[in-house]
Amino acid sequence: MKTTLIATQQIGKFDAEILNKLKPHSLEISTVRKERMIIGIRNEQGEIYRVIGVTGLTLFMDAIYQLVELNMIDELEALDHPQDGYDAIFSAR
Repeated sequence: MKTTLIATQQIGKFDAEILNKLKPHSLEISTVRKERMIIGIRNEQGEIYRVIGVTGLTLFMDAIYQLVELNMIDELEALDHPQDGYDAIFSAR
């Protein structure tokens, strides 16, 4: 699992919890975007500030499970296709 921050966006208050739970490797955005599945994390202002790249379905499902355990919701859960390059977009409840 790989991650990066979007430099122009404010980091979410819950970011430390996400990093602690998922333990992703921090890399450049271009490297993270090359992964098979992409997860976006929204901050309190509704902007995606963190991008997480996942290699396969098992890791993707694990990441989804971990984020749901943090009481976050997947805005794309009801869709059967990616939106704006993201397979899932999570925000705090």
